[in-house]
Amino acid sequence: MFRKSRFIKKKPVRGFRDLEIYQKTQETAAAVVRLVPEILKDKNYPTEKKVIEMALDIPSQIARAHSQRYEDRAGALRRMEEILQRCDWMIVRLEQIRDIFVEDEGEKAALTEIIRRYGTVRVKIRNLHKAWKKWGEENPSNFPSNFSTPGPWQKRG
Repeated sequence: MFRKSRFIKKKPVRGFRDLEIYQKTQETAAAVVRLVPEILKDKNYPTEKKVIEMALDIPSQIARAHSQRYEDRAGALRRMEEILQRCDWMIVRLEQIRDIFVEDEGEKAALTEIIRRYGTVRVKIRNLHKAWKKWGEENPSNFPSNFSTPGPWQKRG
């Protein structure tokens, strides 16, 4: 009997729009922008605009990190860490909104789903951060560090 695998071959990443984390955060930002203002209407929540701005900013920061990763790898890795912090911030704020202001079960379920998405995407962002870090530390050309010693592909004098 064969073991079933959850492995799914993914399309190659040609640009930031191909990144699954970009797509998921973009979809989640749209859900936040549609739902949060309706929930907080007439509630005077002090950081309502900040929640919306942060939701919209996360996908754009992912795009910036993706563009930056070749030119300034350390900067791109720092930006990814900031994105992780922003996801945490969004989870905290959305949980506060849900627990303080929402009484409707449908809206609670919708906010819980958005919170779950930020948690899931946070794990994926962390994995991408690790992959970018590892990629930069590897020697992709496999050249020996001392070029004066001939490698197996070179004829010896």
